[in-house]
Amino acid sequence: MYLAIERATGLKARALMLDEIPAALEQRSVPRDLASEVRELLSSIEATRFTLEAAPKAGELSDKVIGAVRRMGRLPAVARV
Repeated sequence: MYLAIERATGLKARALMLDEIPAALEQRSVPRDLASEVRELLSSIEATRFTLEAAPKAGELSDKVIGAVRRMGRLPAVARV
């Protein structure tokens, strides 16, 4: 997910706190709904690593991540600064 963010926007999101990522994505012209979704997905991925019981089903989570990655890949070049 972090690699997809960097490829789509140039943002090195791993250097940011999770709550800072949506605003940084929006500054790169990523739509607010996608920026929020990315933050939620990253949070879910982290939860899956540490608390499997509280995490969504792996197939469901991976489908959501794939969808978000595809949407980031279709962003206009402005977001890829």
